[in-house]
Amino acid sequence: MSKYFKESELRCNCGCGFRAQPDAIEKADQLREAFGKPLNVTSSARCVEHNKAIDGAPMSKHCEGIAFDFAISNDEERRNLVALMLQFGWSGIGVGKGFVHGDLRTGKNVMWGY
Repeated sequence: MSKYFKESELRCNCGCGFRAQPDAIEKADQLREAFGKPLNVTSSARCVEHNKAIDGAPMSKHCEGIAFDFAISNDEERRNLVALMLQFGWSGIGVGKGFVHGDLRTGKNVMWGY
C-alpha cells in the first residue's frame, strides 16, 4: 500500500498486474512527503513485454519494479525533486523537459538528462 499513490500508478500500464516493489513504493512515498505536493506518476513498474512495446531501455529499472517517472513541468520543481532524490538515496536520476525519472539501482550512481 502507498500513502500517496494510487494502485494504478504502481502497476504496469499494460494491465498485466506487475507492480512496483514495496521498498520502491516506500521510497516514493518518502519523496512525496518531503516534496510537499502531489506527484503524478506517468510510469512505474513495467513488464518486459510492455517495456519493449513502448521502446523502453532494454535494461530498464522499470522492469525490476524499482523506477518511477514523475511528470514535472516546472524547472524549479524539477530541481527540488532531484535535490530530494539525492538526499534520500535515489541512485538513478534522469531529467527531461516534462518529467524526472528516479530509480533505486544498485552499484554505481548515475544521472542523465534527455
